[in-house]
Amino acid sequence: MRTCPEAAAGPRAGERGAILLVVLILSVTISLLSMALISTAEVSLRAEANADELDRAERGARSGIEWGAAAAKAYGIVPFGNSVVLDTGVEVRRQTRAASGPRLVGTGVSNGASVTVGANLQALETTRPYAFLSFGGTSKPSDSITVNGLTYLGEPNTPLQATKPLLLSGDLDLVSTTTLPASQVTHSAGVDNYGVGAIAMPAWDTSAFTTAANWKVPYTAYSGTTTLKDVTLNGLVVVTLAAGQKLRLENVVFNGTLVVPWLYPPVLDFLGTPTIEVKDLTMVGGTAETGNLAILAPGCAVTKAGPGGTSTTVSGVCFVRELDGSKSWNQTGKMLVRLAVASTGGAWSFTRPADFVPDVPVGIQWSGSQMAIRWLGRQ
Repeated sequence: MRTCPEAAAGPRAGERGAILLVVLILSVTISLLSMALISTAEVSLRAEANADELDRAERGARSGIEWGAAAAKAYGIVPFGNSVVLDTGVEVRRQTRAASGPRLVGTGVSNGASVTVGANLQALETTRPYAFLSFGGTSKPSDSITVNGLTYLGEPNTPLQATKPLLLSGDLDLVSTTTLPASQVTHSAGVDNYGVGAIAMPAWDTSAFTTAANWKVPYTAYSGTTTLKDVTLNGLVVVTLAAGQKLRLENVVFNGTLVVPWLYPPVLDFLGTPTIEVKDLTMVGGTAETGNLAILAPGCAVTKAGPGGTSTTVSGVCFVRELDGSKSWNQTGKMLVRLAVASTGGAWSFTRPADFVPDVPVGIQWSGSQMAIRWLGRQ
C-alpha cells in the first residue's frame, strides 16, 4: 500500500501556526487572569488592612470618650485635652470642654487611619431625686412652702422653725434626730425620716463662665450693681457682683442660664452678701451647652425686689446661697440652697416631676455622680 507523502510529514505549516496562536492566546489569557487575581487579592488585603486600621482607630476614639468621661467625673468638665500613644502607629486623643458642643471629643489614629467621635456627658445623681435641699442653717418660712417631691434638710440641730407648716407630698429627710413639732410639717404623702446620712454639698465652679470665648450660645456679661427691666434675655448671662452689690430682675423673661461668679470663699461671707432681687421673673433655665441649669449663684441671696410684683416662675436647676423674702417662688426642677430659707414673702412651691433629670455639664459637680455618655457618632 502506498503512503501519502503529506500525511507522513505530519501537520501542515498552517496548522502548526494555528496551534501556536491558540497556545499564545491561552497563555496570555491565563497570565492576565493570574495578574487580575493577584491584583484583586492585593486590593482585598489592602482593603482589609485599611478596615482593620479604621476599626482600631474608631475603638481608640471611643476609648478616648470613656477616658474623657472618667476625667470629667474626677475633675469636673473643663477645657482640656490629652493624648497617649498605645502602640507603634496608634494614638488616642481626647478633648473635654464646657463651652462648646459636643462636650467630649475622642480621636483615634492608627497607622494613618483617623476617626473622630463626639459625645455629650450627663452627670447622674447618686442621691435620692430631691426637689428641694438646704445644707445648713435654720429655715424660717413665714408663709406656706409646698414641695411636690422629696425634701432634704441638712442642718443637724434645728433645721426648721416654720410659722406655717411645710406642705409635703413626699418624704422629708432630716440629718437632725430631733423630732419636729407636728405644726411645722403636713404630709399629703410621704414620711419624716430622721437621722439620715448627711449629703455632701455639691462642688461648684463658676470660673468656666467668666470668659465669652468659645460659647456657642448668646453670651452677655454685666459687672457691679445691675438692673434688668422689661427685657427678654437669651443664652448665658453672667453678672459679676462684689459684696453688697445687687442684681435686680424686674418683669424679665429669661431663656437660658444666669450665673453670678463666686468671688470669695464662704469664710469671707461677713464682707457682705450680694443679692439677686426678683419681681415678675419667668425663667426657662438652660441652653444647649449648660443643660437645664437655670441659676448658679452660690454666693447670692435671692430676695424680693421692692413692693408689688406677682410671681417668679422658674424651670430647671438652681443653686443659691439662701432664699430671703421673695414674694413668691414657683419652681419646676431642683432647688439647692447652701444655707436655708431666711424668710418668705408669699406662698412658694417646688415641684420635681418624676421624669426630671438634672443635666448640668458645667458649674455643679454632684458628689459621687456617674457620667452618662450620649453618643453623637462620628464627627
